[in-house]
Amino acid sequence: MRQLFGVPFNNLGLSPLVQIWPVFLRFFELVVILMNTLRLADLTPGASAIVTAISGASRIASRLMEMGFVPGVAVQVLRRAPFGGPIQYRIHNVSISMRIAEAACISVTNDSGWSEPAAATPASELHVAVT
Repeated sequence: MRQLFGVPFNNLGLSPLVQIWPVFLRFFELVVILMNTLRLADLTPGASAIVTAISGASRIASRLMEMGFVPGVAVQVLRRAPFGGPIQYRIHNVSISMRIAEAACISVTNDSGWSEPAAATPASELHVAVT
């Protein structure tokens, strides 16, 4: 059985429109996904987004994931350096700067409802039980 855009496709003697309809729907889903996907390097300061995928060389991708850029994580753009310099991001309440080339390897989707996570409990308020 042949597949087109991940949808099984065969000739059952049905009209061409009936045969192609599931393929068209899958193609439309992929277009919508691609239209909603941005690169982290394309965001402006103050914007926030959710990481959807990491691409690029395996060495760069693994390093980005070690730094915390994994799918599902919220990222906020803090500032951009002039003349194509590094961009500063906030992820997991930590500020990270990276070059545009590395930021372009991270696919994100817009997240308008993102807010700064609550600050951690200060060390003076932590209580440790020793047994």
